[in-house]
Amino acid sequence: MCKLLILMIKICYIDKNESWQDFKMLFCEKCNVLATESVCPSCGNKKLRAVDNEDFCHFVNMSAFEFEMFEYTLKENGIDVVGMPYYPSGVTYALAGNAGGRKVYI
Repeated sequence: MCKLLILMIKICYIDKNESWQDFKMLFCEKCNVLATESVCPSCGNKKLRAVDNEDFCHFVNMSAFEFEMFEYTLKENGIDVVGMPYYPSGVTYALAGNAGGRKVYI
């Protein structure tokens, strides 16, 4: 499902003199992040691999409420999305309930 992210990155960052075919994306299996360099921008991992069409890539963090609307829109358009709950340090589900955020992977 990283195709959408790769397309977005190509549109935003490709130099006009560079061809689309020359643009390569790498994938960090530790944090599920796309990288344009040989080192992961999130964790510093140097063992990156080529992106597979089945990879779920971290896209953004958002509130649970925002995620519900975002998820509905993507699924209506045939795009798989997963929202993993996360809470600020020291906060648990018992305290935050549905107020926690979501790490969004597409």
